[in-house]
Amino acid sequence: MVLLRGGVVRRSAAGEAAASDLLPAPARCPAAEPAKNSSGTICRLQVLFASAFVSPLTDNPSEVQRLSDGIRLAVRTRLEVVEPYRGGMSEVHRAKVLSLLPRDAIARSNPVGGRVVQALDAIWEEALAQGLRPGGPPPRLFDDEDQRKYEALREHGVDAWERLRATAPAEDQKGAGEYPESESLLAELDKSLQAYLDIALPRLRVLLT
Repeated sequence: MVLLRGGVVRRSAAGEAAASDLLPAPARCPAAEPAKNSSGTICRLQVLFASAFVSPLTDNPSEVQRLSDGIRLAVRTRLEVVEPYRGGMSEVHRAKVLSLLPRDAIARSNPVGGRVVQALDAIWEEALAQGLRPGGPPPRLFDDEDQRKYEALREHGVDAWERLRATAPAEDQKGAGEYPESESLLAELDKSLQAYLDIALPRLRVLLT
């Protein structure tokens, strides 16, 4: 969630100083350069970033809600983590982190492994906000055979996720720009996501018809 703080910082004509905080926030980033409009008023805008969570719709979500949340988060993980970085982390490092172009100034200070971890953490926080508890007992969502598959996939997927969160920054620290272990874990994670979607999508279709 993005919170905005703004206010008139100075009026050059009267020499008065005033500032108003519209919304408090726990963290802030540096303000942008002051802007001066045609009336002589100088204004400053700050953009504040804060985590925002919503409570689950219910303490005991239905099968449909659990499956819908799981499918959406699985697809998001593939789109935001697996597809951009699987087999391409070293290429991103060479193209962005080693780039000397002015437009890549920010990218140079953001190693590839750190980007992967940031994307994973954002998805993890959303999962927790929706009431998913990866460390808790698995919910009953499928018939016996598919339930066993789901529980094994869940355990394997969480394990690959946690190993990736540790491995990607470690390979950043090596400074070689090579990410063989991280890319292998991304491939593992992708297999788990696909296997989950293979059982979850048909199950959701049955529940909705």
